[in-house]
Amino acid sequence: MAFFDTDDITAVMPFTLWMLKILGVRGSRSDFRRYQFVVFWICFVTVGPKTFLGYRDDVDLIIRGVAEWILESIIVIKVVIIGWNRNEFEQMLVLMRTWFKKTFASSYISDEATLLAECNRAIDLFAKGYFTYCMIMVSLFNAGPMIQSTLLYLNYDQNNSSRPEFKTHMEQEFYWLDIRTNFVHYTIYSVCAMVSYLLSSYLCAVEAVYVYSCCKCCSHMFDVIAIRLKSMASTKSTDQLSGELADIIKMHVDTFRCVQHLNDICLFAFAIQIFSCVLIWCSMAAYLTRNVDANAVNIVVLFVVITAETCGLCFLGTQLAYKSINVQNSVYDYPWYDAPIAIRRSLLRMLQRAQKRTGITAAGFCFVDFERFGSLVQTSYSIFIVLKDTL
Repeated sequence: MAFFDTDDITAVMPFTLWMLKILGVRGSRSDFRRYQFVVFWICFVTVGPKTFLGYRDDVDLIIRGVAEWILESIIVIKVVIIGWNRNEFEQMLVLMRTWFKKTFASSYISDEATLLAECNRAIDLFAKGYFTYCMIMVSLFNAGPMIQSTLLYLNYDQNNSSRPEFKTHMEQEFYWLDIRTNFVHYTIYSVCAMVSYLLSSYLCAVEAVYVYSCCKCCSHMFDVIAIRLKSMASTKSTDQLSGELADIIKMHVDTFRCVQHLNDICLFAFAIQIFSCVLIWCSMAAYLTRNVDANAVNIVVLFVVITAETCGLCFLGTQLAYKSINVQNSVYDYPWYDAPIAIRRSLLRMLQRAQKRTGITAAGFCFVDFERFGSLVQTSYSIFIVLKDTL
């Protein structure tokens, strides 16, 4: 399919930038108003009613509604954080574009250029694939309750005193409308909700693709530095060696700056992701231990979504830290003992910088990696035990 083809393998995450442009995070002031409208609509249709209008008097439905509210809220909050830090993202983007341009400047057949081209193809393919997946899944999510409720209404016998209860997409109220027994009110709600969930799915895709693309670019930038360090050993001239090493050190510093920009942008978003993951795990466990019915499907879906996102985030954090350590190993493996004194000093400074742990953190308190993911599982189980005894 032409949609999944990469138009320019030298560009920095072009599809991700296109998604941000469509959302309105990048572009003119009028584009940013579109982004503000999207956030407002989701808050007006979903987050606001769930926050202020309450739920029906049923513990199971309250647990389900709160879990859904958590997911919708964190999607909005994370995208608001991305929009708020759009200027810092542009600074990181300038560094990456300069970095990529330098790598592709000489030749497309060098090892580092080939690696970066493959990285770009993988990022572009993931971004387009995840975007397509989110749009398909939200379409199925929107269609199910609407079709089911329409069939209930068409098969409803008006002579029967009992009126059918229509199936809402999520457990919530919708202002003054009777969305469960009045079909006109339900239709108004469904149209508004379907638009809201479509936009929420797009925001979810944007946030995931944004983090994935940035982390992957930074990881492969460390890979290119390691490759250049290994190839530097074949350089004979001292002047050429000094120039090559100075260029590598500059690229290494710029890579650390990109990682720092990414961490500053998503500092609190990562913390919110981890916190909400624990809450939804506990909600699912509490719901399933009390009741297993059709409504449990929503809880299980939320569990799968939040777990996949958190696990993916931990994988990216672990990979980024590993790639940084790989640069350290490449510096150490370089035959520095045969190099001039000036080269040794430069390598020493680079080695000292590479030994500092690099990665993405949750509000600066802890690194996000697979070790943290294991701690989340233990913490969630402990909270669930207390919650189970309370309920």
